[in-house]
Amino acid sequence: MNEIGVLLCSEVLSALPLETIPLETLLATMEVPCLAAKKFVFAPIWGVGEGFAEGMLSLVPSAPVAQTGLDRAGNPPCR
Repeated sequence: MNEIGVLLCSEVLSALPLETIPLETLLATMEVPCLAAKKFVFAPIWGVGEGFAEGMLSLVPSAPVAQTGLDRAGNPPCR
């Protein structure tokens, strides 16, 4: 599941716009690509989706993870 999550996340991230930012290293200053999307969140559906989220977090470890779920009748758990 982790590997599938990594593959799915890499495809999604490749479609997002990039911007270049300056990065100062010990040898020189260089321009590096960075995601232009400042905020995004992983929201896996309980069960199988949680396995995907672990793989996705290996690519974007700083992304927050939201929890979602439904009861068996299809209604939101909290009202």
